[in-house]
Amino acid sequence: MSINEAVMPNGAKIKGSIHDKLIVVKIDEDPKNWERPVFKSNKIMQHEKMMFFQHKLKYDLLAAQQAQGLGVFTNEVNVTITIRTRKSLNDFNLEYVLKAILDSCNKHIINDDRLIRNVQIDVLKARSRETIDVVEIMIEDAVNGIRLTVSSTLMIQEKQIAFPYDIGEQNHYSQQQVDYQAHLKYTLTQVLRQFQTQLQGRKFDCHLRFDTTNLKQDTDNMMLMYLPVIREILMPMKDQLLSIGLYKRDTQKTKNKCTIINLLIN
Repeated sequence: MSINEAVMPNGAKIKGSIHDKLIVVKIDEDPKNWERPVFKSNKIMQHEKMMFFQHKLKYDLLAAQQAQGLGVFTNEVNVTITIRTRKSLNDFNLEYVLKAILDSCNKHIINDDRLIRNVQIDVLKARSRETIDVVEIMIEDAVNGIRLTVSSTLMIQEKQIAFPYDIGEQNHYSQQQVDYQAHLKYTLTQVLRQFQTQLQGRKFDCHLRFDTTNLKQDTDNMMLMYLPVIREILMPMKDQLLSIGLYKRDTQKTKNKCTIINLLIN
């Protein structure tokens, strides 16, 4: 087993190890939440195809909810998603498709997406008769085990950032977030540098565990703080990421705060 360690400018320690077909990265600080950009005005437009995708999913979920006699989920939930498609994995970023799907569940299906505890998304080849993408979703109440299942046929879309309606206006990410991701990339590159040659071109299943005392943070937004950085370092091609698992753990009692990234090498 090979272990590397580096320290971010804010003092957070990052350790990385590789053993057989598993890379483990541990970031010793409370997980950070990705925040969407802000606009000077409220005049923004959403991407039409993405909105259709989210609305179609939402109404299919609502129909299934009614047919199965279920209400809105108010306890913590586990979400399992399977996509069957004829597309190449190079045609989309899996993490942004996941973000679009989870956003479609917010409020109408799951009372608050902060309740999402565990998420798993996999991509499979379409069956012989399937000419359009299929998205299968299972939402399970983590307290009483009640499940909502749906299979929706539609063209998958990535989550897109809204764009300004006014000419000349631009979106702005917080400088703190921009700086943090830059420091994270630099430090992670130091930790993973000696592994990069042997991992070039390999494909991965990525699992991220967030041990946090701040339960107001969403699993998908924490994912977007870290996974794009890991992608830049180890997975520059879209098809190198095969599946994603997200896990949020309440550590208010133990006060343990960290992000653990497991990359299973295929």
